[in-house]
Amino acid sequence: MPSGLTELADALAAFTKARHHEKDRISPENLTRLDSLSARLADSLHSLKKKTPLWKRLCAISAPLTQEEKGLLEEVRSFYSRTFPEKKYATLAENVDVVLVALIVAIGIRSYFLQPFKIPTNSMFPSLRGVVLTPLPPETPMPSAPAALWERITCGRTHHTLDLPAGAIFLGEKRSGFFLFQTLDLHFRHGDDHLTKSFRTEADSAAILQAAGIPRYLGSPAPEAIHLRFQVDTGDHLFVNKMAYHFSKPTSGEPFVFRTMGLMTSRNLLQRDTSEGSQYYIKRCVFDGPGTVQVQPPKLFLNGAEATHPSIRRVWESALPGYKGYSHGSEDGSVMNYLRSPEDSYELPPFTYWAMGDNSYNSADSRQFGPVPLPNLVGRASFIYYPLNRIVHAID
Repeated sequence: MPSGLTELADALAAFTKARHHEKDRISPENLTRLDSLSARLADSLHSLKKKTPLWKRLCAISAPLTQEEKGLLEEVRSFYSRTFPEKKYATLAENVDVVLVALIVAIGIRSYFLQPFKIPTNSMFPSLRGVVLTPLPPETPMPSAPAALWERITCGRTHHTLDLPAGAIFLGEKRSGFFLFQTLDLHFRHGDDHLTKSFRTEADSAAILQAAGIPRYLGSPAPEAIHLRFQVDTGDHLFVNKMAYHFSKPTSGEPFVFRTMGLMTSRNLLQRDTSEGSQYYIKRCVFDGPGTVQVQPPKLFLNGAEATHPSIRRVWESALPGYKGYSHGSEDGSVMNYLRSPEDSYELPPFTYWAMGDNSYNSADSRQFGPVPLPNLVGRASFIYYPLNRIVHAID
């Protein structure tokens, strides 16, 4: 049962809120009456606080209300119910207002300040991690439900099995859902039977089929029975600072996100229907020009001298291959349009940026589609927010 202090304080708070929200819609007489009752409530509350020791107030205990104070509360409640009758679905309307405001704020933050992105590939490995599928020995036991849930929440890791009879033919795929709730359905035919294998995973079908040894080509049968156990680690989910480039421009060494609109990416060259819009790429801005850029494996040269930024030097000083070729396509690098050999160089125009992945051998970047123009910039990679075990990982 509420104490006298609580009752008086709640009544005064209700009157204060009503005056703030309804002052333009009630009559002058009612407004004067409301102010008078509010003043009397405030005086009674102050008087009761003076009579109540501090320790009792902290415990929400007060002396009993006097008859005069009880009469005041009855008068206040009667006036409030007559002047501000309860509206139908008032609570629902308030909740809808709160949700709409929250959505507007979230959309505003996403549009102008921080936008979330997911890393699907390992073109920026080891600085940023993409989706990784790891085959496990066939006898590997699956984790218990609590352990699997814990790994899913903290590490973004999921465990899966794929069992198929010999001769199963891959028919196609369908993906649905989003974030942690994505479902990938792989469809197979075995004789007259139609088999559907469903996975809650961000891994793509090509990686699963490759791990299982199943031909990707439609209509090609699996050469033998499949008993695959595998785990999938999600790619880094990060926020991109969209405000950063309103006040400054990318400099050599920064990881940044840009749109592929107008660039000669594989998708833009092959896709005739452009209704899906532009893709987003995350790479490292290795040169902000103007000047020449050149790759002499494993090093990167800017204006004829070795790049000096620590993040760029780390690429060739680590155990990874450094800056070299491009694995997609023929070994002679014919898929690349720029810097195809150590003798090649490119003169970077003003207001453009040269983008390369840290895992350069497996990165489709400016060597394929050329420099990134200023209007394509989205923002600087800021920080990882998922998976939880990667939050402390600095993006540099």
